[in-house]
Amino acid sequence: MMKKSALFLAVSAALATPAFAAEFQVNKDTKFQINVEVGAYHEDVKNSAGLSEQAFTGKGLNQIEIKADHQVSSDVTLFGEIEIDYEPIGDNGDVVTDDVRLGINSKSMGRFSVGQFDSYFEDNVLESLGVGHGERAYVTEAASDNDGRRLQWIKPMGPLTLAVEASRATSTDDKTKTGSGFGVTALYKMGAVTLGVGTVNLNKFSSSGSAITNKKTTGATIKYGMGDLTLMGLVAKTDKVTAGKIDIMGAGLKYKMGAFDVGMAMQNVDETGKDKRTELSLGLGYTPFKNMTMYVDMLKKDAAKNAGDAFEVGMKYAF
Repeated sequence: MMKKSALFLAVSAALATPAFAAEFQVNKDTKFQINVEVGAYHEDVKNSAGLSEQAFTGKGLNQIEIKADHQVSSDVTLFGEIEIDYEPIGDNGDVVTDDVRLGINSKSMGRFSVGQFDSYFEDNVLESLGVGHGERAYVTEAASDNDGRRLQWIKPMGPLTLAVEASRATSTDDKTKTGSGFGVTALYKMGAVTLGVGTVNLNKFSSSGSAITNKKTTGATIKYGMGDLTLMGLVAKTDKVTAGKIDIMGAGLKYKMGAFDVGMAMQNVDETGKDKRTELSLGLGYTPFKNMTMYVDMLKKDAAKNAGDAFEVGMKYAF
């Protein structure tokens, strides 16, 4: 366990040093890291009546992440990390816990972790069309058991990475009722091409304990990098608890031009009992200095009265 004096010195140094990701070698076996992200943006979002709802906020862009690694042997490392989200725009803003993860990383056996965090399937397959910089301008994501309490095993095997996960949630209405989820994801890299495929059986209850309407999602993605240009594709299908499904098919691109980057994603969403729609997401970023980005993001949801359409302009900085 890290001594209090060492922890105090590490935190004090992080607050006193210039802006960069603070990483400290506490001793020959233990590494300590602090990452801080700050940001603010103005958003304009259309409600169900087609009226603009505007706000100046920092929700979702401000967080503190603390990590620690302790090397037990040449093969095994223990690790832990926590993430705290905060809302600094306005007095007395909320400060809430978010992700937490702890586990064992073995070069020979893989990485085992437990806690609350997004699934590997969500991060590496379902979010492949993410081209926004802030919080609002993202096309609809297929159900993926977000922030479930989970166990996870990840094992790189040459160009292939395999992830197996299990999650669990309890009903808020009846604590005797629980739901379990299980997922498998595989990523394969072939030079500039990355292929990803996965499936997850969702919990009967969300991480907050409320009943959910979806039970299973399967998806596949492909990414191809050509220098500063990246092309992405995604297909996904979600089966609902009752009869019905949601089919998603989309494509996108990202392009970097010096300090500028631009991204565009478009996808078709076909949900049983609803009109088909085509969603469009656009993002333009400018990075004048390392780790600082100014951006404009837009989203068209193709819904009645333009509900869900969003325009966001903001700035964020990581150190």
